[in-house]
Amino acid sequence: TGTHFSTLTNILQPQSIPLYDSVAMAPYTGLVKIAFYTYEDDYTYNYNEIHIDNFQVNAYNPCARPNGINTIAITPTSAQISWNENGTATAWILEYGTPGFTLGTGTMVNVSSNPFVINNLDHNNTYQYYIKADCGDGTISYWSLPDTFTTLPCPFPTELNISNITLTSMDLSWTENGTASEWEIEYGPVGFIQGSGTTIFVNTNPYNINQLSHSTAYDFYVKAVCGVGDSSVWSSKVSAATACVSFSPPVYLGFED
Repeated sequence: TGTHFSTLTNILQPQSIPLYDSVAMAPYTGLVKIAFYTYEDDYTYNYNEIHIDNFQVNAYNPCARPNGINTIAITPTSAQISWNENGTATAWILEYGTPGFTLGTGTMVNVSSNPFVINNLDHNNTYQYYIKADCGDGTISYWSLPDTFTTLPCPFPTELNISNITLTSMDLSWTENGTASEWEIEYGPVGFIQGSGTTIFVNTNPYNINQLSHSTAYDFYVKAVCGVGDSSVWSSKVSAATACVSFSPPVYLGFED
């Protein structure tokens, strides 16, 4: 009779099943034959194909490995993951790292809750992770199949505002939407092309920009610096002009003889 996979869709997908004799209620023993049978219900004969690779058979393990691992929430520095526990384990081992990492070389965490939040991740990075069950008494399951996720990019500043305008300076402020404590400002004459303006790195908000030209309009942009090589995209621009120089025309008094 054999053990069936779940229904396959027309999508590349991993499958994992226990090879277990449901009649004897024990693992299969002796010579075990594995066959793959497929059929299609597409009567137009559009040459549908099935591909099976990375085929692996592991020795029976009474500690069932988790499956259905899934990433359910992502922030710039964390990810919440969940999985199906196929036995009675209440403790698990998580290992994660860059995609394609070798098991045993990643970051390993002992886990006692499902779902679980992985913290202290880098912004805008892709991670791969595995889960295995700890069934107690030194009995550990095989690793689950892997899953991947990508953390969100660093959020960019919003609500730029200009205040305290003088002849040669003005205060620029913004709303920080993440945890950044350093920012990059670029500014130049109205309509300048980004990349060609003046850039400065600052660690205060608001920031006083000085040494400007009087009676001149400027565009300003800000982006958050979340770490080395990790910055947000640029904000929308805000525009403002420095004050004009006041001018008092001369007064001529005419007298008649």
